[in-house]
Amino acid sequence: MLAPVLARQYLSAEVVTLTGVMSRVWRRHRWLSPVFRLLAPMHLLFAETGTNIPTTLRITPVLDGRDRPLQRWERVFSFPEVDRHFDGLVAWDEGLGQAAERIGPGGVLDSPFRLHVRPGGLLVAARGLRLRVAGRVVHLPRLLGASVMVDQEADPNDADALHVSLTISHPVLGPFFGYEGTLRLSTSAAPPRIRDGCLLDACARPRQHDTNAYHVSAKGRAPVVLDRLLDLVPKHPVGMVTDYRVVALLNYAVHPDVLRRLIPAPLELDVVHDRGFVTVVCADMVRMRPSPMPRLVGITYDQVVYRVPVRYRGEPGLFFLGSDAAQPLMVVAGAAFSMFRVRLSKTRITDAGDRVTVDVFGRRPGVDLHAYLKLEPPGINLPDFSAFGSRAEAQSFLVDRFVAFVPGVGGRPMRRVRVQRGIWDVLLPSTTDVRSDLLDGSTDFPAGSGRLDNTFVARGIPYRWYAAEFESSPGKWQRPGFSLAD
Repeated sequence: MLAPVLARQYLSAEVVTLTGVMSRVWRRHRWLSPVFRLLAPMHLLFAETGTNIPTTLRITPVLDGRDRPLQRWERVFSFPEVDRHFDGLVAWDEGLGQAAERIGPGGVLDSPFRLHVRPGGLLVAARGLRLRVAGRVVHLPRLLGASVMVDQEADPNDADALHVSLTISHPVLGPFFGYEGTLRLSTSAAPPRIRDGCLLDACARPRQHDTNAYHVSAKGRAPVVLDRLLDLVPKHPVGMVTDYRVVALLNYAVHPDVLRRLIPAPLELDVVHDRGFVTVVCADMVRMRPSPMPRLVGITYDQVVYRVPVRYRGEPGLFFLGSDAAQPLMVVAGAAFSMFRVRLSKTRITDAGDRVTVDVFGRRPGVDLHAYLKLEPPGINLPDFSAFGSRAEAQSFLVDRFVAFVPGVGGRPMRRVRVQRGIWDVLLPSTTDVRSDLLDGSTDFPAGSGRLDNTFVARGIPYRWYAAEFESSPGKWQRPGFSLAD
């Protein structure tokens, strides 16, 4: 029989979080350092080593596209200069009759493993790698694979503690990566929810969050090099137009110190009632296209955007932390030519008339978002715990912003994109249930740093983004010569 801490880890239907310290994180063969650094952004292996490394393991039950149960394993190793991640999805492989952990971008690799239960502990053994392409599974040659051995032993003196040792070996190189230490089961709760105007966790007990491994900031992100290269590409060289068939705004109040470290200089965080805000804009966009092009060529898709109210030289505006979309062409174009930092995710926004639902399933762990907004009967007032005194005040601060700022790098000037839009006829949901991997407790938004303040819904809004301008001198803006007429 499994020890209680192991049973919670492998059999629980709830989120389980273990925190502790790895007494040693090691690797061998210094000449492999470039390989480790290449794998780090894919949340596989990493080059850093050390002793007494704070570590978090978060296990989240999820469902795949066919409603089959999975477990998302997110491991965070907090080195002095950077956080490193070692993540995967654990699923049952019916063909093999055993479990497998999917790793790499989109779970393109997996490693079947077996569990060996012993008194007070558990041994996990995985051998070989498989490549998953277009629904097919290909066994990789033995020399391209590795074996993983994980030894977990419950602490006989502490029912919530677990001693962990992991070793990864290659058939030729031998053991080349591993760690060992102790983790302890921490109190875990589902992300906070608001229903019928009441923050459920706050009504019942003090709010608790789970740590996860997703970063919106540049800390620890190898893709920051790619971000810098993309920043050199002209942003918004042409105006864009679309119609928001439906748009939901999920407005999170966040401690200002948490947001300030995510906002690049010289932008200043805009605060109200001593709180900063992150607005998650969930929009069903109809016929998005360059403004000179006819409506017929536009692309209809759903996009979820994370934005923060800021100021630049006193002018109110927005800064974008990132976004998710399922349309590959718009993801590529958005990553290269816009400020939205678009990720390819399974993103779906549904307007059923009396309710709006939002579902984002990220290709990487830590960015999932789910929202249920009931509009019939309509809500009347903001929640009692909202930082705003009225709907009008909230709309003025969160919605009525008509410029977005794009800081340059390497001495390049500040850029801005002006926005023109239709009138917002704001609807307040009567029932709200929102769960965000990122904002309800993560590396960038730690436990207790923020909460869902209010939500808005609107329909049928025309939107226009003008071509970007750059600051030619302090307070003076002009269009670059390569931009097209709007």
